[in-house]
Amino acid sequence: MSIQERKEIEKQELRQKIVDVAIELFIDEGFENLSMRKIADKINYSPTTIYNYFKDKTDLMFQIMNESFGRFLVNIEKAIGEESSDPLEAMKRGLKAYIQTGLDHPKNYRLIFSACTRCNEVELECHHKTENGEKALEQLIGAVTECINHGYFTKKDPLDLAQLIWAALHGLTILMIENPHFAINNRDQLKEDMANMIIRGLKI
Repeated sequence: MSIQERKEIEKQELRQKIVDVAIELFIDEGFENLSMRKIADKINYSPTTIYNYFKDKTDLMFQIMNESFGRFLVNIEKAIGEESSDPLEAMKRGLKAYIQTGLDHPKNYRLIFSACTRCNEVELECHHKTENGEKALEQLIGAVTECINHGYFTKKDPLDLAQLIWAALHGLTILMIENPHFAINNRDQLKEDMANMIIRGLKI
């Protein structure tokens, strides 16, 4: 490994350390009480170092939110692209992938939606204003539209149906994150049942 490659790895590791600490502080203390100095103190670096990566705390949180939604996009696209090309089966796989991604990355999940609910109180924009947040919404609307066009779902506004789907998914996901012992022995079945329930509720 060259010196340049090693430096790049160290740079990325430090950036990830900044992100991890920022998420913890946001969850524990809220955006208003988050500061670059607090993050710097936690990782034993000067605040100046953090400004080499992010221009301010709003930029930091915005990038975390965008990257977190990027993870959803990758995982759901992978799930949708597997096996059958039938839009209903693809939808079902995507719904389960959404829940699992949230469970695999609980801190990021809590952060992006906590930030969204408080976006009117602080200088953060809602998650759907991030590039990947918008793509995630478009992805869901597209999947719903495909199901409508194939005669699977009732002919209503795809955005309205997408919002209903998200509300159901988010409810279960955040419940399992905030209550680690909830359905601890049958979470896979619960994901399956939730996906089936959503699909049945939207069928013609």
